[in-house]
Amino acid sequence: MASLLHNLFNSGQFIPHGHCYLWKTGLVWLHILSDSLIALAYYSIPLLLVYIVRKRGDLPFDWVFLLFGSFIIACGTSHVLEIWTLWHPMYWLSGLVKAVAAVVSVATGIVLVSLIPNILALPSPAQIEEANRRLKSEIEERQQIEAQLRSQEYWLNTLIDAVPDVVNMKDGEGRWLISNQEGLKLFQLEGVDYQGKTDAELEEYTEFYQEALFGCQESDERAWRAETISHHEEELLLPDGSTKKFDVAKVPLFNPDGTRKGIVVVASDITEHKQIETALRESEAKNRAFIQALPDMLFRIGSDGIFMDFQSPREDALAMPPSHFLGKSVWEVLPAELAEATMYNVSKAIASGETQLYEYQMTSLDGNQHDYEARYARSLESEALVIVRDISDRKQAEIALQKSEAQLREQTLHLEKTLCKLKQTQSQLIQSEKMSSLGQLVAGVAHEINNPINFIYGNLIHTCQYSEELLHLLHLYQQHYSQPVPEIAAVVENLDLDFLQEDLPKMLSSMKVGTNRIRQIVLSLRNFSRLDEAEVKAVDLHEGIDSTLLILQNRLKGKLGRPAIEIIKEYGNLPPIECHARQLNQVFINIITNAIDALEEAETHRRRSAEENLVHSRQQLCSPAPLPWIRIRTEVQDNHQVVVRISDNGLGMTEEVHQKLFDPFFTTKPVGSGTGLGLSISYQIVVEKHGGSLKCISAPRQGAEFAIAIPIRQQHQQTAAVSDGNSAAVSG
Repeated sequence: MASLLHNLFNSGQFIPHGHCYLWKTGLVWLHILSDSLIALAYYSIPLLLVYIVRKRGDLPFDWVFLLFGSFIIACGTSHVLEIWTLWHPMYWLSGLVKAVAAVVSVATGIVLVSLIPNILALPSPAQIEEANRRLKSEIEERQQIEAQLRSQEYWLNTLIDAVPDVVNMKDGEGRWLISNQEGLKLFQLEGVDYQGKTDAELEEYTEFYQEALFGCQESDERAWRAETISHHEEELLLPDGSTKKFDVAKVPLFNPDGTRKGIVVVASDITEHKQIETALRESEAKNRAFIQALPDMLFRIGSDGIFMDFQSPREDALAMPPSHFLGKSVWEVLPAELAEATMYNVSKAIASGETQLYEYQMTSLDGNQHDYEARYARSLESEALVIVRDISDRKQAEIALQKSEAQLREQTLHLEKTLCKLKQTQSQLIQSEKMSSLGQLVAGVAHEINNPINFIYGNLIHTCQYSEELLHLLHLYQQHYSQPVPEIAAVVENLDLDFLQEDLPKMLSSMKVGTNRIRQIVLSLRNFSRLDEAEVKAVDLHEGIDSTLLILQNRLKGKLGRPAIEIIKEYGNLPPIECHARQLNQVFINIITNAIDALEEAETHRRRSAEENLVHSRQQLCSPAPLPWIRIRTEVQDNHQVVVRISDNGLGMTEEVHQKLFDPFFTTKPVGSGTGLGLSISYQIVVEKHGGSLKCISAPRQGAEFAIAIPIRQQHQQTAAVSDGNSAAVSG
């Protein structure tokens, strides 16, 4: 053994293999690299085969993979020895390794030859895929069938549980298979595993079931013997001492060979039904007694027009014996017109199921004309119940009530008109009183301001004269006594005498302008109030308009969010007008105030629209909005009347608003912002008290114009009427 190992690893007798390559460096490295790569590949392949065999324990012929791995390892080792023998001539060892590789390869070939039939018998990948597909399809089909069975079982159980009756099923040997909740609840078996148990085995779970057991088994046997569905009623005593009645249906099931397969039991609780039947019989008896006590006539008429029943009160004027109606046709008993109407209503009631109502008149047995009301209601599919009532008294009461209602409506309408007139008169009196109070207040304020202002204005003239003289005197002193004593010089310096001499005349001039302005305001207030002009008097309308504008000056000024309103005056050459000046001033202030409100609303609407649409707002900023204005134009028309036109450039108004413009209490302003009386009172002042006209011309987004036409001369009758009206208003 030692000599054998010595020969294997002895290299003294041979020369290295590299001599065969003449130690050509390129050739030597070519063999080294080639054999190294081959050996590396041969060693890695067995590792992969071993890994595959370990991971796939179900591979057929896995030992063949290991045999191949041994053969490949031997081949790889021979290539390693090829590199080793380049320098160490161990050719015996190299030959031994090749011999081992040869033996292993021959064995592998022999084994493969023997395994060829088995390998060929293995299914192809396509066959395996097809088998997998069929297996998957079968699994899916089975899963679907199982899901359907579970769904059917679920729905069957749900359906049985939803049935309000008791439902259970037993097999041929009397073992319970299924029961719904009503059955379990009835036999007190809730929560008990009842399936597969017989009646005797379930006795221990409930005392109630023990008492019902014998009756159930006996009825089951009767159903088996009958071999068909059976119905019977059973009465069960409940644990609480009460009883229930059931309508029981039992269906026996048999196998094809005639043996018992099972029995299905359905029990319906008819306790309430039996109670209803009893109550119905009692109700029928009560109804019959009630019908007999009714004062109406009752008929049952078939669809063929035959009287089937008749009931009539004795005191009725048409009272006749039943033999006069029963079994006869409506054409035989009733007048032709009434018979026709009766059949029409009977047919309609039967067809529609709705109660029909028909009223008619008929001469009764006492010879008097009576009013009757007939009601037709379907009682069965082919007959109707007819109730006939004498309504003569009711008809007379209705006629009297209609007359009374007509009179009441007339009185109500008259009272409404009177109330409306009273409300208008009251509102006008209140408004007139307000304007009168306002005129008195304005006149009082004007009077109280007028006296001190006249005093100030009169003294200002002398003050200006005295100050001019004092300043002239002071100037002379400065001119002739240019070097005053030190004490005077100090006072002059502290007073800034030069500034005082320059500013004092200006201050007095400003005071004079202010007093003149106050005097003009006082004069305008007095013109507006005109307390001393209660009767018709010839006045200058322009003064009243100017006074109104002066009072409204604060609203005409510019405010935050609204520019000042421009007043455009286009006054014509008007003669003095005979009128109630104070009332016309009220008209002017109402119309001009409405114009100011309209312009403020237009400005608010424009700004809101600009805020809602930012792009539109920017465009508006680039092109400024039109400034608000009110134009007042006066002119003489047809030489007998003057027209005052007051217009604005506001939003205008719709046709609907225009139609109601002069109606009392109509306003488009928010609640609390207007009474709706301004234009109504203005219309009465202009039209009724002055014999003129007040019209409005307007369209949406076109502004509005009010045209006030006043006769230059008032007729005597109108003047007297106005005077009487004022007297009545004052006395009221």
